[in-house]
Amino acid sequence: MCYAYVLYALSTLIPRNKNESDEIAHTTTTEKKINDKKSDNIPDYKVCHSYKFRFDGGISYYVYVKGCDYKLKTYKEDIRAIVSDMVKKKGKKLSIEFFNSEETLNNAFFKYYNQVTKQENRLLTKKEIIDNEHHYIAMFSGGGGAEYGFNNRLDFYPCTGPDSLVTKQYMANEIYNP
Repeated sequence: MCYAYVLYALSTLIPRNKNESDEIAHTTTTEKKINDKKSDNIPDYKVCHSYKFRFDGGISYYVYVKGCDYKLKTYKEDIRAIVSDMVKKKGKKLSIEFFNSEETLNNAFFKYYNQVTKQENRLLTKKEIIDNEHHYIAMFSGGGGAEYGFNNRLDFYPCTGPDSLVTKQYMANEIYNP
């Protein structure tokens, strides 16, 4: 099972503060990050969805990065640059899910969002599993501290299964402090 799904599912089981609202804030945006300076080496990216459901008050972002995948020698550096840019702008207490397919990004987001809001609870289809293996390229969990599972961990190809012949060799994780 995909590490990202397990981590997400476990985070929903941890009780939140009693004074915290049970509402989930969701924002869909089409804002595109445009490089202010050509020298900053930050690839263009688009935050497609965000929601506030982390029990520590952090926000999760679903980010589309066109053309970024394992075929590029610099894809890890590109993801690190985007993480650093977003942390600088939004703070350390955030989670970022990176996709190189908008369709897969939207399918994954609405699957999670509908599950969290109790609108849907279904297993992933075989096509969704394969799409996630190939197009869910990275995830970053920052802030919050290790005791909550948000310890500045950066995972590359987090949904790759052991039988994947294409992306298994690109799976990696690291502690990244932007």
